[in-house]
Amino acid sequence: EIVGAEGGLFVPREWNELSLARKKYVYERLTYERLSRWDYDVLDLAVACGDVPLLFVGWAILGAPHAQNAMARSLGVGPDGELHDGRQHKLQHRQY
Repeated sequence: EIVGAEGGLFVPREWNELSLARKKYVYERLTYERLSRWDYDVLDLAVACGDVPLLFVGWAILGAPHAQNAMARSLGVGPDGELHDGRQHKLQHRQY
C-alpha cells in the first residue's frame, strides 16, 4: 500500500494493521542505528509485529533508508524527529 498520495512511500499491508502504539514501538527498534546494534529483544519485536518480525526486519534492512522514511512519515514524524500528532514525543529518526 502507499502511504499518502503526497509521500508515495511503500509500506507493507501488515504495517497498516498494527495499532499506533505498535507502529511506534516497531519504528523505534528498526531505525538504522538500532538495527546496526541489534540491541533490542527480538521476541518483544515479534509480539509487536503481530508475529511477522521477519517481514518488518527484512523490509527495514533491504528497503533502508526508504523503509524507515515510510514508517516515519506514516507516524507523522518530521525531519526534526518529532512526532507531530499534537503531543510531544521524541522518536529516534535519522534523515538519510
